[in-house]
Amino acid sequence: AAFDRAPLAAPRTHGTVFEGIVALLQQLQPNGPMVVVTNKPTALARAVLDAAGLLPRLAAVYGADVAALRKPAPAMLQQAARHLGVAPQQLLMVGDSVADMGAAAAAGAPAVWAGWGYGVLHALPSVPRWRIDRPDQLLPILGGLTTAVRGRCSTRRRCCAQRVVRSGLRGRRSVAWRRRSSRCAR
Repeated sequence: AAFDRAPLAAPRTHGTVFEGIVALLQQLQPNGPMVVVTNKPTALARAVLDAAGLLPRLAAVYGADVAALRKPAPAMLQQAARHLGVAPQQLLMVGDSVADMGAAAAAGAPAVWAGWGYGVLHALPSVPRWRIDRPDQLLPILGGLTTAVRGRCSTRRRCCAQRVVRSGLRGRRSVAWRRRSSRCAR
């Protein structure tokens, strides 16, 4: 608790928003609600996101308030999936740590490695399907996934648009993406 008091008093003292994250969130926000999954305690994560001006863009923040929730455990991704009304396999996790990739694997969610974060790619037990070095590189991946899903949707409505989960702040972050709405025809 004492460890968290100083960051809560000045949440952005030791961190900044990565370049390109605000623009990415602006582009993704019209496509659906976004949530954050982090190993930070929820109150601290919300304070940091609020100080960075990102909290209003998010539908929910899932923090590891108890040790059992900490990534690589899949529990927070499973909570995010329930909140979004999808299966965990329909999420796309974007993270920068072994714990992020482990949580995605444990939840059965595909994952993107964010090369601009704190983690090191060579520390991973296996190479992720996607690797990006800048936030804007996520858009083509999401576009390809959305196109593939829309190809299966007979209604061709916006309900197949992606839903993203990401804080974009230094530290452990994750992303979830909704491939299909329950309103979509299969």
